[in-house]
This record gives sequence, structure tokens and C-alpha cells, in this order.
Amino acid sequence: MADQHHMTSTDIHAQKFELSSTARTVLLSTLGVGLLCLIFIYFKDDQFHTRFWTSILHNSIFFTGIA
Repeated sequence: MADQHHMTSTDIHAQKFELSSTARTVLLSTLGVGLLCLIFIYFKDDQFHTRFWTSILHNSIFFTGIA
């Protein structure tokens, strides 16, 4: 019978995930654009900031559903 390799918990924890510099740059730049858009909506919106809170709640539900 063939010898099968089973990963132990130490094998799983030893793996490290790293982003490339290009991926990190894209991620941080899109994060910055998103934050700038939120700040813009917050100050441009009416006195109760309804569009701001609607956007925050809608995006929270959307990305929580994806996760």
C-alpha cells in the first residue's frame, strides 16, 4: 500500500502567505480610493449623512455575504 503524507497541525501553521509587491500596491491603492470616496460622500451628503450610512450598511452586508 502506498505511503500517504498527512499534514499535521505544525505543517499547516508553518506555511506563510505573502503578497507580492504589485498585489500589495494594488490592494492599498484600492483601499485608499475607497476611503477617499467614503470621506467625500460623508462631507457632500445632507445633514443626516443618509447616503454615507446606506453605503456602509449595504457594503457590509455584501462583503459579509461573500465571506
